[in-house]
Amino acid sequence: MIAKSRFRCHRAMGGAECQKVLDLGCGDGSLLKYLKEARNAHGYGIEIADANILACVKKNVNVIQMDLEAGLSEFEPQSFDFVILSQTLQAMHNIELVVKEILRVGKHALSPFPISATGDAAFRC
Repeated sequence: MIAKSRFRCHRAMGGAECQKVLDLGCGDGSLLKYLKEARNAHGYGIEIADANILACVKKNVNVIQMDLEAGLSEFEPQSFDFVILSQTLQAMHNIELVVKEILRVGKHALSPFPISATGDAAFRC
């Protein structure tokens, strides 16, 4: 799944490099690490789980521990080129707030949406 997410995210970002990225629910930081290495992207991951915070730190990924459903008030409007929500949407209770915050802080939003019974996903910008 992570390899598919990496490919789709890489493709959805187009030819741009040096992008500022915010990965919401970044897990262990694998996607951010990949984007840093493959696209020279920089940015932050947002995560709530202690074990994932530690995994991000071990991978040298910038991570902030916070609850997404409390909003993203720490970030200025349009402060990221891409905001990625790749594995967290289904766990959200206040999806409307999260989506509004994504659109506020990001110039582009990337999120996988299931498009078939096989579990394939497509990134929508």
